Amino acid sequence: MLRIELRNKQGEKVVKEQEFVPARKVREVLEMLDDFASGEVTKEVEALDRKVEFVAGLFPNMTTDDIYDGLKSSELLKELDNVIDQVLGREKKIPQDDK
Repeated sequence: MLRIELRNKQGEKVVKEQEFVPARKVREVLEMLDDFASGEVTKEVEALDRKVEFVAGLFPNMTTDDIYDGLKSSELLKELDNVIDQVLGREKKIPQDDK
């Protein structure tokens, strides 16, 4: 299950979940990542927009504005990468206590 936590226009936290993600989305995200690696996408703003569009398209009734306006700037890239990792079946990394 995919999960992302955003703030709505009223500033309230909203959790969006998506249980079914078609396997085709794995192909789409790999294609996007290949475009980044090959240099086809050279501008960082274009890469960011592509990631945001991809993630927004995974959840019903979510727009790119929901993501751009609903996440803190310091959380944006981490959240996008987390959702992309979920699509690819990668486990979410949990920080270990330094002891």
